[in-house]
Amino acid sequence: MRSTVEFSIKGSTLGEIMDGAKQRWQDFCGDENAVLPTDSELQIKDTREEENVLTGIITIRTKVEDK
Repeated sequence: MRSTVEFSIKGSTLGEIMDGAKQRWQDFCGDENAVLPTDSELQIKDTREEENVLTGIITIRTKVEDK
């Protein structure tokens, strides 16, 4: 089965957002060595709600197996 997972990550730089996305994915998978799938999509929004804070929306499309 295919699944789409979406996370919202806040950071002030692209690197912070990417690190946060990777950590959230690893937590979600329960695997500290998990890497983001290559077809993941990152959308960054400058919402101006907080100074120097960007919001990254990461969409991950992946295959899940029913256990």
